[in-house]
Amino acid sequence: MSKKRYAPLLTCGLLCALLLSGCSGMLQSLADGTDAVLGGLSEGADRVTGALADGADAVLEAAAGATDDSVNLST
Repeated sequence: MSKKRYAPLLTCGLLCALLLSGCSGMLQSLADGTDAVLGGLSEGADRVTGALADGADAVLEAAAGATDDSVNLST
């Protein structure tokens, strides 16, 4: 009778172990995909902020140049 009692318990334990190993692989794949997405977003944000900074520098340099050209102290 003890063999009949332990057979369902052993089967349940093996099934749980198989399910957990599959779940671990799925979660690892999900984490890898999330890392890739976040890396892409970070790279895109770096490019956008770099372009905005370059544009702001160009505008400020043009404004400084226009101010310097428009001020004529010698009359």
